[in-house]
Amino acid sequence: MTRILVVEDDNQHLRLMAWVLGEEGFDVTTASSTDAAARVREVQPGVIVFNTGEDASVKGACIQKLRRSSPAARIIDVGPESESPAHNSGADAYLDMPVTAAELKAAIQGLLTP
Repeated sequence: MTRILVVEDDNQHLRLMAWVLGEEGFDVTTASSTDAAARVREVQPGVIVFNTGEDASVKGACIQKLRRSSPAARIIDVGPESESPAHNSGADAYLDMPVTAAELKAAIQGLLTP
């Protein structure tokens, strides 16, 4: 079973994403952006779903920190449609908000498929 770390600062979105991914059979752990680095070292997830309200430069720095903490983890950066994936966050995939459960699942499976 793949471990997923969902990093989200909105508690309602956090619970919803955790529930959706749990229903899909993933082992889900959650974190806010402030405790994400500690949680990633503890959990060692296969995939990190990163969705916070940070501006692109702060978000990119957070993702780089997560990457250093868990180099093997694949990272999905979720953001508003107005954000460009070209902000070079270091993520492996980028999804525009709003994201459907099917899109999120497909993105995760795409990263896990060799």
